[in-house]
Amino acid sequence: MKRIVAMLLSVILLVTLLAACGSDQKNDVSTPSDTSSNAASGEDDGDSSSEPAGDEEAYNVIMTVTTIGVTPPDLQLVQEEINKIALAETNTTVELLPIAITELSQKYSLMLSSGEKLDLAMSFVGLTPVSSFVSKGQIIELDDLVAQRGQDILEAEQIAMAGGYYNGKLYGVPSEEKYGRPQGMYLRADLVQKYNIDVDSIKTYEDITAMFATIKENEPDIIPLSTVGSNATTFGSVFNPLDLLGSTIASGGLLNAGQGDTAVLNVFATPAYEEHVTWMRRWYEAGYFLPDAITTSDSSVDLGKAGRAFAGLGSVEPGQVSNLSRDWGYEMVGLELVPAYATTNTYQTTMWCIPITCENPEKTMDFLNLTYKDETVVNLLSNGIEGVHYVKTDDPMIITYPEGMDLSNTGYNMPLHTYGDKMKKYAWVPTDPAVFDQLKALNAEVAANGVSKTLGYVFNADSVKSEFTAVTNVIAEYRAALETGSVDPTTALPEFISKLESAGIDKIIEENQRQLDAWLEANG
Repeated sequence: MKRIVAMLLSVILLVTLLAACGSDQKNDVSTPSDTSSNAASGEDDGDSSSEPAGDEEAYNVIMTVTTIGVTPPDLQLVQEEINKIALAETNTTVELLPIAITELSQKYSLMLSSGEKLDLAMSFVGLTPVSSFVSKGQIIELDDLVAQRGQDILEAEQIAMAGGYYNGKLYGVPSEEKYGRPQGMYLRADLVQKYNIDVDSIKTYEDITAMFATIKENEPDIIPLSTVGSNATTFGSVFNPLDLLGSTIASGGLLNAGQGDTAVLNVFATPAYEEHVTWMRRWYEAGYFLPDAITTSDSSVDLGKAGRAFAGLGSVEPGQVSNLSRDWGYEMVGLELVPAYATTNTYQTTMWCIPITCENPEKTMDFLNLTYKDETVVNLLSNGIEGVHYVKTDDPMIITYPEGMDLSNTGYNMPLHTYGDKMKKYAWVPTDPAVFDQLKALNAEVAANGVSKTLGYVFNADSVKSEFTAVTNVIAEYRAALETGSVDPTTALPEFISKLESAGIDKIIEENQRQLDAWLEANG
């Protein structure tokens, strides 16, 4: 389970922002009464602001809350506070349904196949993707609903909405606050300072190797790079930015983040991939990875918290390094290797979908739009109740724990940041308040220089389903081992490529290229 969580957290960290804009107006933090039952019936709970307008019965929205295995003890308290607002604003209530991320796919399958009511389901790329839901007929189209009832969603997400389309129809609503993310490494600042590492000068494999060698020589009990798990990968966004064309690497991709040639390639057969796995083998043999990197039950965060790791891979956008500092328990510093860029996949990481078992899509959309509109609701979902789970600092956008509380004893911790307009989400100490201006500058830079030529295109693999499955299985067999240096690429890489070709990757790429060419022609 920890291995799966480690992989998924590395993906989900791409959407974490410990920053938001908002006023310093405090919420009512008196002990909340139980509104989960009387809200739906419209009974008076003593707060006239919670009463719905009119006599229409409130609709109860069942919304998944994805955890990393532990349900926050105060989830019910937070739900009750949200319902006070939702009932008054949209005549809805919400039931927050906690599901561990490792069980999400199985739970969705059981609920949707049995017809169990579910109104808002969070999709995760690589685990419960929108394309999988669509191919099974399990979610509904959202074009009209968003156009009619989702104006705050559209205002918040803007070009990120491109990630929610499949076969030309909108099926997912992203929860994204930035157009792209710079990629690289996050490093323990104390060791960077101790060994006078010039982070700004590190650009190449050779530079990184020299840095890791310093750590290995002087700190033998610390792993230089903490990438672990059976699905651990090091190629792609961090070292060689790819445009995966709204799909996965099993259907090919474009190098240079889709800003150059639009020829779809078998990425694993490119010189760039061969160079990368050759370097990873050198790192493995030098001891820069754990020797059991793909089988260990320890996650990257586990290693960091235990003081056993120096660096991790991921996005290093404004606010992210502060979040990682909180997760690891050490001050971290970001090392940017790839400037921020935008592809369709950038906006597919997490998306809200409405399953076919939803009984009232219109009211469900009203509630979803509220999570993008209302600052208090955003922060209730993401941070909990003000005065109970957090307090504001002198800067109203920056929060910290109440006295005597920390990550270990808080009643509400939501590490997977998937809710609403995240530009309205308060940031945790020690985030610099300047992060908000930095994000605006980042978005402007991506919009001007970093957008893929294929933004909005999503490959439909229906006509090559069997080949896609076979290729995906081959990738699962070889990729993590190659990209953590656990096997010799001089023998394993040719075997890998041969098996990919036998599984049908060339047929998939040919179909992907055909669809892409048609899309490019239709979209100018």
